[in-house]
Amino acid sequence: MLIVSIGWQAFRFSNIKELFDYYKILFGIVRFDASDIFYQFVYFFDKKAIILCIVGILGATIFSADRMKRAVNYLQKNSVGLIIQEIVLLGVMIVSVICIVNSTYSPFIYFKY
Repeated sequence: MLIVSIGWQAFRFSNIKELFDYYKILFGIVRFDASDIFYQFVYFFDKKAIILCIVGILGATIFSADRMKRAVNYLQKNSVGLIIQEIVLLGVMIVSVICIVNSTYSPFIYFKY
């Protein structure tokens, strides 16, 4: 597995010099100074991550299990509620498919060379 992991790095870098520099740092031949790397808050949390955190917090607090059970029972009792439920589920599915398709774009690896 180590050989596979090392071999995959050949496809990660755009030229051989970067690859060899990476291997030198990886195996300790060259000392790496991490003080040159400064990560900002935006590096870890973009708009999408912040929105998902807010939705998660709201979903864990405001939309508690009791409220959700009451809402589902109310929606299932009348036909308009069932239609609304299906529309919401369809919307969630469409958003999920859009997110999956958006994150899977990966150009052919040999186009990099």
